[in-house]
Amino acid sequence: MNKVYKTGQVHILGAGSIGSLFGFHLRKAGVPVTLIFRNKEKSARFKEWGSRVGILDNYGKNQEAGETENIVEFEGGFGVLDAPELGGTASCVSESNRIEKLLVTTKAFDAVAGIARIYPYLSTNPEIMLLLNGMGVLEKVETFFKNEGREKYPRIYVGTTTHGCMPLQQEFSYSHTGFGSCHISEYTTGHPQMELGDSEFVASMISTGLNTGYVPKRTMDTLLLKKLAINAIINPVSALANCKNGLVFAKADSVYPALIPELGAEISRIIKRIPGIETKDEFSAENVIRYAFETSQSTCNNDSSMKVDYDRGNRTEIDYINGYFLKLGEEYGVDAKINRMLCKLIKE
Repeated sequence: MNKVYKTGQVHILGAGSIGSLFGFHLRKAGVPVTLIFRNKEKSARFKEWGSRVGILDNYGKNQEAGETENIVEFEGGFGVLDAPELGGTASCVSESNRIEKLLVTTKAFDAVAGIARIYPYLSTNPEIMLLLNGMGVLEKVETFFKNEGREKYPRIYVGTTTHGCMPLQQEFSYSHTGFGSCHISEYTTGHPQMELGDSEFVASMISTGLNTGYVPKRTMDTLLLKKLAINAIINPVSALANCKNGLVFAKADSVYPALIPELGAEISRIIKRIPGIETKDEFSAENVIRYAFETSQSTCNNDSSMKVDYDRGNRTEIDYINGYFLKLGEEYGVDAKINRMLCKLIKE
């Protein structure tokens, strides 16, 4: 039987690179963690592997130049919520298996379906933290819980991270390619904003040593838009130009002439139309382009997640990145023709 933790347990839905990175450091900090896999085959392989996750600290090193010590540190003791157990009714779920704290690190388009799949396991008032690429998932999660017949009222947090992490050849092992930061804020509709220290879940995330902090919602709104703007440039261009992040600016014109200047200006116009954004000067076209360039250089040897998915013929998160800017453009009367073009090219 899987080990069951009763106090302070964090469940992670989406045990890929980022989910495993945070799971590893939560376990290292003494927090009990249970991983939720998409299918029973992967769950079985993880248990055969010893229910452990490996992380190689590779940030600040040139992987192509061979500047790695190739020392993977492993952390074990993970619980596993088996796929065959999922999708049952609430009556068949024991109290020891209730999910009180859920970290969601799936692909953006899988988040709501993943939560629906484990809905019977959620407690009446769970804490749910969304640590995802793109924007637009929060609204869908809120709608899901407001649907008729729903009897669970989660406390919802949104996070954003600049850590870079990529899978190694060995399954369940990952390279931490860029040490960044993580910010968290509460987005529960109609709920008073928490004070730092009110949530054991947030405290656990801060304990990871991954430069994690709690920020006010207004600050988070700005951080989310900044990351969205960066991803809206780097991700589709790296996929369409078939290059690593570090070559995005050199290769962009092979996709479309003057692509980055036009895209940066379009993103800037859209963000400046959004009400309540107090730091609009941060989103001048020049700054948007600068943010993307700096990120492309600090992650120069990385393949963006969109490039990886695009190369494999998998669904990408374009609808939650450039597609979200397209939606904002329609809402605020800005013609988002460059974002529209990129969405079309990625989907072709």
